Amino acid sequence: MINDFNVLLHSAIDGQGVALCGLEMLQDHLDAERLTRLFDYTFTSDGAYYIVCPLDALERPLVRLFRDWLIVEVASTETFSSTPPN
Repeated sequence: MINDFNVLLHSAIDGQGVALCGLEMLQDHLDAERLTRLFDYTFTSDGAYYIVCPLDALERPLVRLFRDWLIVEVASTETFSSTPPN
């Protein structure tokens, strides 16, 4: 777990993993295609988070497995809605 947002952000951009954080903090990187949303869901909670990763990371089986697991976990505990990616 990375507690420093800048380290977290640059680790995701460098393809070292995925990041869970507020969309507004990442929008410029998403717009510039340095990052991509891992799935097309917006989760509503007391602290909203999004998972993002480099686009090519979606081809990795473990990244897909993590994404699918996270969707199931969040769906069982939070209200969520499907939204189109930016």
